[in-house]
Amino acid sequence: RLFSWGCNDDSALGRVGVENEPGEVVLPVPVNRIAAGDSHSVAYNPELNKVFIWGSYRNKDGKFGETKQLPFELDSKKWKGRVTKVLSGANHTMLLASKKVYLWGNSEFGQIGK
Repeated sequence: RLFSWGCNDDSALGRVGVENEPGEVVLPVPVNRIAAGDSHSVAYNPELNKVFIWGSYRNKDGKFGETKQLPFELDSKKWKGRVTKVLSGANHTMLLASKKVYLWGNSEFGQIGK
């Protein structure tokens, strides 16, 4: 089970309810790894090859992309092989699968190699 608490201005908690009290983030499968940025969070299960993400990314102009208030599953067709690691920076995410790195989010300072 996964619990979150703190500021939820950008939906980083992945749930609704009281922000400063622990509340459960409801996921359809068990997860055993998490990564969190400033305004987004990721939970995943390498054995099941399932990755869930919620929240938002920011750049100098504010939020960009679509904010997800509740967890949604990333399509595993976006990467090849089994996910072994997910890391989050302040406003970007890195996924390692089959010795390849996949990156998305804010790239104002080259964080995702673009």
